[in-house]
Amino acid sequence: MISKSKLLVAATFGVASVIVVPTAVDAGTTVTWPLQTDLSTYAWGALGDVRNSASSNEYIGCTFYANVNAALTEVQCTARDANNQIFWCHSTDAAIRSVATSMTANSFVFFNGSNGGACTYLQVDNYSYLRPTTP
Repeated sequence: MISKSKLLVAATFGVASVIVVPTAVDAGTTVTWPLQTDLSTYAWGALGDVRNSASSNEYIGCTFYANVNAALTEVQCTARDANNQIFWCHSTDAAIRSVATSMTANSFVFFNGSNGGACTYLQVDNYSYLRPTTP
């Protein structure tokens, strides 16, 4: 990210051009997304931040599974807070299943729906500013 820049105007063959020259560069942005949930309609957090939280109870993530006998493919997303309270939802919707497959160990995940019921929204973000999980 460029925090400061100098603007250089050069006249070349009678045409003005603008050149941006960086004078300082940040090492990289980091964002913290600890677990947040209302335990009835939503949960969100970055997997790395939740994994590295002070609470050994917290977790967040999604499970993607299939049952050949039932011809079922489903995703279930679950979050547990520091007080061992759980919010979870599940879906067989193709779009939500597709989004779930983009999760990595370093993703941010947001899901909502009804607790124990259907997920109506799933968002997965994969950005360099998200902190990685550590053992």
